[in-house]
Amino acid sequence: VGGTSDTAAAAPAAPQPTAEPAAPAEGTKLFIGGLSWQTTEDGLREYFGKYGPMDDVALMVNKHTGQPRGFGFVRYRDPESARKALAQPHNLDGRLIDVKLAVPKGALPAARTPNPNYPPQAKPPPGDVKKVFVGGLSQEARDGDLRQYFEPYGNIIDAVVMMDRGTQRSRGFGFVTFDDPAAVTRCMSVPQHVILGKSVEVKRAEPKQDFGPPRPARRRLRRRRRRRRLRPAGALRGRGL
Repeated sequence: VGGTSDTAAAAPAAPQPTAEPAAPAEGTKLFIGGLSWQTTEDGLREYFGKYGPMDDVALMVNKHTGQPRGFGFVRYRDPESARKALAQPHNLDGRLIDVKLAVPKGALPAARTPNPNYPPQAKPPPGDVKKVFVGGLSQEARDGDLRQYFEPYGNIIDAVVMMDRGTQRSRGFGFVTFDDPAAVTRCMSVPQHVILGKSVEVKRAEPKQDFGPPRPARRRLRRRRRRRRLRPAGALRGRGL
């Protein structure tokens, strides 16, 4: 009579959980800005490899033209190597470049410790500001340099260096407009910005305020008042004044 088998059917083996790849350690990824158009990914690897072993090197390029965008990233295997690279100025392919810790998308750098000698602001900056003022620019800085530098912080709608109409020389400042206020917040959280080897001032662009009539109108008003004061008394009486 059909009896049970002496050997029970082997149960299927339970699937083994796959190990998640280890997340990169914090403080190992660096942003490299202000790169020369001649700089290559191999050049980045060779230059920054002297500070320690690296896991990744990326030179960002325009997806349409294939041309370098002037910045890239390197990721070290350990934070100590990144700290060594951050501790020194860098000149690569004839340009003084900007090296700093990379800011992950959606994250902010550590906030600076508030100065206890100064009271906090009466009110926080408006949360809908999408534009920053950039001052102290070098004479060589142009629109593309602004766009290139600030692209890691968010999507840029417009970047412009203000020029003198008469001389066509830079006036030393400009503006960058993002599509998201969070990008402005990221910019403001970085303690120092360096563009083309020069430290620049970055702050929220304040909306224009109403200070009365435009300057030409005020000047015309002052001239009319001055003429009235200089007129002979008889002339004023003759006009019923």
